[in-house]
Amino acid sequence: MELKDKVAIVTGAGSGIGRALAQRLAQAGVRAVVCTDLSGSNAEETARMIGGIASSATLDVADEAAIEKIVADTEARFGAVDLFVSNAGYGDSSACSTERSSIRLRNASTSGCNCTPH
Repeated sequence: MELKDKVAIVTGAGSGIGRALAQRLAQAGVRAVVCTDLSGSNAEETARMIGGIASSATLDVADEAAIEKIVADTEARFGAVDLFVSNAGYGDSSACSTERSSIRLRNASTSGCNCTPH
């Protein structure tokens, strides 16, 4: 896939693989990369490392409405989203200790976005 002039959103971009993916997309020539993470400050750090084409947002990938909002906000600012990198993971040693935490883990693992080229 040609990445030049594309718009990308990367979840889990606050560190590790997500940060590396966001940086690599920028190097490949995307027009805009939105770095998202549960830790907004980590996402912001990644965006600062990348520079002018990057922005950041706090995103909880277990919250489907929040995912829809970040896509809508990105489209309003940059145009159609060409690439949605669903990289974020969720781990919690007590994740299965309550029904609520089990649901949160399931949602983080299965929520996502099916973005198709326009």
